Parts: sequence; C-alpha cells; structure tokens
Amino acid sequence: MAKLSDEVKKRYSDGNRYSAEATLKKRQQNCLRWLNKCRKKYKTLFDYFEAEKNYQTQKKPLVEILCTQHNHKFFITPDKHIQLKFGGCEYCERDAVRAGIFKRERQKFLNWFNDNRADRLELVSEFRGMTQLMDFKCLVHNTIEPHLPTRIMSPSSEIWGCSKCATEATAEAGRLDPEKLIQELKL
Repeated sequence: MAKLSDEVKKRYSDGNRYSAEATLKKRQQNCLRWLNKCRKKYKTLFDYFEAEKNYQTQKKPLVEILCTQHNHKFFITPDKHIQLKFGGCEYCERDAVRAGIFKRERQKFLNWFNDNRADRLELVSEFRGMTQLMDFKCLVHNTIEPHLPTRIMSPSSEIWGCSKCATEATAEAGRLDPEKLIQELKL
C-alpha cells in the first residue's frame, strides 16, 4: 500500500478527498457537461454567462440564468434547471399553459360548431379565444356577422349566426302548430 503524504493525510482528516486544484478542475468539467446538456435541451433559449461564473455543484448554489425570449433573469439550482420542462422561467411556463388552454378551447369550439351549427354557418375568421369576436357567414341568407364563440355555444340563447335567422326563429317559435292545436282542442 502506498504511503500517503502529510498533505494528503491532512486533507483526508479535514474531509477533503481531493486537492483544491483537483476539485476546481472537476467542477469546471462538470460545469461544461451541464452547459452541454442545457444547450442540447434548450438550444439558445437561455443565456448561461452568469451561471457559468457561479457554478459549483448540481445542487448548490443557485445560479442566475437569463431567458432570452422574455429577457428575464431567474435563480435556480443547475439540476432543477435541467429537470424542469421550461427550465425554471415562469414566463415560458405561463406561455405554454396559455397555449395549451387555447388549443383545448379551440378544439372544443370547433367540435361543437361542426356538430351544431356547420349546416347553417361558415367560419370566416380564425378562432382567437372563446371571448374574442369571430365572423360567421350565414349560409341561408349569405350575410356575415360577428359573434362571440361563448354566445354561439350558450344553451340559453339561440344565436343562429345572422339577424334574419334569429328573427325567423323567433317568429317560428311564436306560431301555433295547427295539428297540435287540433289535438289540444279535442281533449
């Protein structure tokens, strides 16, 4: 067994397995490995200039990272930055959540529209949200009118897509059906 020098014995007794130079070199290599993983996962979304200066280990300390998309600085541990889907930028996460909700609501509206109104209406403008006006073309009267998707879908209101259709539907609802009237009078 090799004899240990006094310096090595002192480091071991202090709880330090490696010399300060070896520890620094190891941390620099780990930092480069971490930066490569980050760049592979996030491409150019984040700037690691400050993080590279302060990096020590994966667990501590917190490092400063700049989101280039939102020009937003935030602090996070290196390991959490890699683990999180959006790297820890709350603005990136917020945008992704909003995009997911928008996509879900758009699909919900288009499915409902195709099942309930596509025989009378045609979409003229793009869906921009449930509370944003859209233009609808009435296939019966060949008119275009704006409506909110939430109002079109509302079960309490019968919005048919154009004023003429609504007037006709109201008039039809107020008329008595002769056959029903005869049946009621017979009773």
